[in-house]
Amino acid sequence: MKEIVVKSAILSVITLFSVVAVSAADLRVFGPAGMRAIEKEHAGDRFIVAVWSTDCPPCRRELSLLGEFQAEHPGVPVVLIATDPPENAELVERVLESFDLPGADSWLFGDAGAERLRYSIDPGWRGEMPRSYLYDYDGSRVGLSGPISENLLRGWLEDASSEKER
Repeated sequence: MKEIVVKSAILSVITLFSVVAVSAADLRVFGPAGMRAIEKEHAGDRFIVAVWSTDCPPCRRELSLLGEFQAEHPGVPVVLIATDPPENAELVERVLESFDLPGADSWLFGDAGAERLRYSIDPGWRGEMPRSYLYDYDGSRVGLSGPISENLLRGWLEDASSEKER
């Protein structure tokens, strides 16, 4: 009898995780090594990392801008990192679905602790949002707190293009 209860409990847990995995299929878990993985994946490219949260109104305006930017420049990768806790995965997905960011690589903070994960992104960052990082071809980056503008993105893109031609 005890064995049946244990098997039933295990099956319930597996089913629960399957449902969570399906609903959050497009989100990758951001752990302490997440930033290194992102940088490695995009090494040699210019790309944007935008850190945001569902409870940050300026972040939503920035997601809208990044959607427009991505439509105009599909060759420039956009990486989104939501600082929300893992239990907010469905909400994060709903917010992302409301913006046109089909090619964005989306991450969600894991269970490692928000402060530790913020530190892994940038030891000098204290959690203000939105927070963006503009990476150049050589891997160097500029961190920006507060909403980014279309003009700033265009200028960065032009500078990156000039750098590539040198």
